[in-house]
Amino acid sequence: MKRILAFLALSLSLAMNVGFIAVWAIQRYGARRPAQDEPESPGGLGRLRRDIGVTDEQWQEIGPRVVAFEDEVGAIRESLDAAREALIAQVAAPTPDREAIRAHQLAIVEGQRRMQNLVIEHLLREKEALTPAQRQKLFQLLRGRAGHDPMMRGAGEGRQRRRRRGAEAREAP
Repeated sequence: MKRILAFLALSLSLAMNVGFIAVWAIQRYGARRPAQDEPESPGGLGRLRRDIGVTDEQWQEIGPRVVAFEDEVGAIRESLDAAREALIAQVAAPTPDREAIRAHQLAIVEGQRRMQNLVIEHLLREKEALTPAQRQKLFQLLRGRAGHDPMMRGAGEGRQRRRRRGAEAREAP
């Protein structure tokens, strides 16, 4: 029974992470084109720079670290993609190797942990280069993005939003 629950939990984790990566990739690489006045920057962060008011002087400090961060994120993403592909291949095999499946699941969990740690460390480091007002804007933007991603918000928040939408629909003519 414990093995079944562990397998189900890890399978759910895998599905959620695939969904998270898909949402992130759509937001990151989607069809949005930068505005003409949006300054070019590593990773297409011109809009973020403008929204929080990062100065050129601040960007001189932050920019190189952002490029290094994006390189690290890319490497972790590639290892996660490889582990997911290997897991899917093993599950789809005519005679799946349960030990190999567990190893791939653990590799995925470890990659996710590395990604979370990398993002947190990056945010902690970069916020130090920002003014208090810029930090406030940055975290408001992050909270806003998290609020639009069902995987990043709590179930209670989702229920509240659904209730509001239902009430708005009933009030609409």
